[in-house]
Amino acid sequence: MDVNIRPLQTHLLTRTFGQYKKPDGEFAMMTYYHEFLTETAGLNKQYDLYSMWQYVLANGPRIDISEGFKSNSKAVAIRQEGNRFFKDHSWSNAIEKYNESICWAETGSEEVGIGFANRSAVCYEEKSYELCLLNIMLARKHNCPDRLSAKLAAREQNCKQQIADGNSKGTVPSPMFPVNVEVNPKIPFMANGLRMAELPTYGRAMIAERSFEPGDVILNEKSLLTVGDARYLHLNCNLCTEWKPYNLIPCPDCVWVMYCSEECRQQDLRTVHRFECGITAKLKHLNSWMVDMGPKLFFYGLTLFGDNVDEM
Repeated sequence: MDVNIRPLQTHLLTRTFGQYKKPDGEFAMMTYYHEFLTETAGLNKQYDLYSMWQYVLANGPRIDISEGFKSNSKAVAIRQEGNRFFKDHSWSNAIEKYNESICWAETGSEEVGIGFANRSAVCYEEKSYELCLLNIMLARKHNCPDRLSAKLAAREQNCKQQIADGNSKGTVPSPMFPVNVEVNPKIPFMANGLRMAELPTYGRAMIAERSFEPGDVILNEKSLLTVGDARYLHLNCNLCTEWKPYNLIPCPDCVWVMYCSEECRQQDLRTVHRFECGITAKLKHLNSWMVDMGPKLFFYGLTLFGDNVDEM
């Protein structure tokens, strides 16, 4: 049976690939789809998935997105954008640019350290003194040049004095709270007394079969895999996707992902990002968690089976 699914295609592809736009224009797959519609408009036939598939086979899956390579000159240019935001007291924009600059800086170069030093200045202005000290430490660890040593030392001393005077904002990250009630014997991260159910109005839901008190922690599940929003590449951790722009450290090889801790970085490099690194820009350009999760699941599974496709 022939089914005309063009309206469905257009809806899904628009929602999936064209919902958000990057500064350089539409996402690649949406542009590709529009090109397909334009070049086949004179064929006087229904457009369906088979036609799209044939077009891709004939023309190639062209997603012409540059991956980018570490570049100190690029890092300096982006950091200067951050400096302009800093002068305007636009702290959130400055942080994003400084993070992007850190990503583009060549691994081991002083530009990495300068990026962390600039980030420490934003933390100080926002009175996030603990995070300022963290970034000063990162700046020194990553070859921040001697010419900035005196400025960093003065900022460090001021932070310690502010904390001693009781002006801390309490910006030291806190651990997640564990489940503090009786746990489900089969699901140890969930409280006993919760279950999944299908509700006529709302569909699948979790319901309580007993009363809980205020302060009870009833669920503490750690995600196996996560997909971050492509708009926040330099604000969220690529592994846990937590929003920690003041903590982030870069991937040593690509310019597109950052991590909130060395633990997250090593785990991702060991399991998934070792496959993604080098094609990250293309994957992120699809901008759909449904699309991005597929490769992640495959890469993670491949790691679990010792990179043996046949075994997997």
